[in-house]
Amino acid sequence: MNFMEQFTKGAWILAGICWSVVLVLIILIFIKERKLIINYIKSDYRKESKIKYSQLHEKGTYGEFLTFVELEKFQHHKKIVVNPYLPRRDKTTSEIDLVFINATGIYVIESKNFSGSIYGKESDFNWTQFLGKWKKPTFYNPIKQNDTHIKVLQNNLDLPKNISIFSIIIFSDKCKLKVVSSTPVIHRKDLINEINEAYKMNKHILTDSQIDEIYKQLKKYTNASKKVKKQHIQNIKEKY
Repeated sequence: MNFMEQFTKGAWILAGICWSVVLVLIILIFIKERKLIINYIKSDYRKESKIKYSQLHEKGTYGEFLTFVELEKFQHHKKIVVNPYLPRRDKTTSEIDLVFINATGIYVIESKNFSGSIYGKESDFNWTQFLGKWKKPTFYNPIKQNDTHIKVLQNNLDLPKNISIFSIIIFSDKCKLKVVSSTPVIHRKDLINEINEAYKMNKHILTDSQIDEIYKQLKKYTNASKKVKKQHIQNIKEKY
C-alpha cells in the first residue's frame, strides 16, 4: 500500500470517527430536548407564565421553569404565581420570580440559574460568582433583593394578619454555594424537601379558600406588558 492509499484510508477512518461523534451529540441533544418538551407540556408553567417553549432556552427563564417544576411536586393544596410585577410607592415595579402559597404561608422565591462558586454573607451588599482566576463578577445580594420583594408584596396585598412570609433563594444545582446565611440559600434539587419540611414544622394558618384568594390577588400582576417590562429593566439599570 503506497502513501496515497494509506492517506486515503486514514482520512476515511478519521471522517468516520468524526461523523460518529457528531451523530452521538445529535442524539444526546435530541434526548435532552425531547425531555424538556415533555416536561413543558406536562407542567402548568406554560399556563401560569404564558412563556413559549422557545423562550425556555434563555438561561434565567430555564432556571425559573425548573424551579416551578420542583414546586409542582408538593402534594398538598398549593398555588404558584410566576413573575408578578408589583407596583412600588416610587412608581417603579418589583418583579418576583415565583410566589408559592400553601397552608403554612407565602414563600417568595428568587431563582438564580448561575454556575461557578457563589460567595457571600447575608449582610453583604454584593455577592461574588467565582468562575475562574480572572473572572469574578458580582451581583446584588439576592437576600436583600427578596426582602424588598416581600415588603412590596405586603404593601399590595390584603393579607391575613397572622400570615407567615418566607424567603428562599434558589441556585442552580451546577454551582457551589459558599454562603453564610440564616435565610435558606439552597440548590434547586433541595427545594421540595425545604418546602415539605416547612409544611411539617410550621403552623397551618391558611385555608384552601384563603390560598386561592391570595393567588387571585397576585395573579392580576402577572403577564405584564412589554412596556412594563421594558420600563422595569430601565429602572434597574438606572438604580444600579
